[in-house]
Amino acid sequence: MGLLGPNKSESYQLIAESIGGSVTEEESLLKTACISKPYRGITLKMRTYTVSTGGTMIITTYVYAALTLLQPIKVNVYARSFLADLGKKLGMQDIEVGYGPFDDQFIIQGEPLTRVKSFLSRSNIYHFMLDHPKLHFKIDRGKELKSIDKGISKDDPVIYYSELDDLRDIEKVKMIFNFLERLIDGLIEEELIVGSS
Repeated sequence: MGLLGPNKSESYQLIAESIGGSVTEEESLLKTACISKPYRGITLKMRTYTVSTGGTMIITTYVYAALTLLQPIKVNVYARSFLADLGKKLGMQDIEVGYGPFDDQFIIQGEPLTRVKSFLSRSNIYHFMLDHPKLHFKIDRGKELKSIDKGISKDDPVIYYSELDDLRDIEKVKMIFNFLERLIDGLIEEELIVGSS
């Protein structure tokens, strides 16, 4: 450990140990380290992606898992904001799941409508998100993740959380993994994805 705390490799090892996962260096264009954790037959992963834009480096951390869908579903849930409210007034989709505080605090988009509402109406999901209002997630095709994980194609269904930061806070990462595990539980219980008990 250096004077300024653990380096990235040491941080990833500490995070992996705290969540019951492991660190691997996966072969990719970027040769990045990856934290992996198996959960109910699905592998959750965390890795960073860096883009250089002139003199600025933009680092994004992704926590994600490839899914095997039994039924099609797309979901995008994020915190309500002034711009989101403006978009809603201009016709942007905002689904209401029937739980006022959750509907008031988050923009919910997706299809098919009945599956999205049934999945998100689970109290363990919306209460967790209300307790952590900066959380957001997507269930979509893998086009955003294919450049960081060679095992994902642009058409593969994935669930993911992303943040513009190089996440190394152990408690925050544990919370994000716990959140995605809750989402996976809900998807399995709704019989939307393949997973084990």
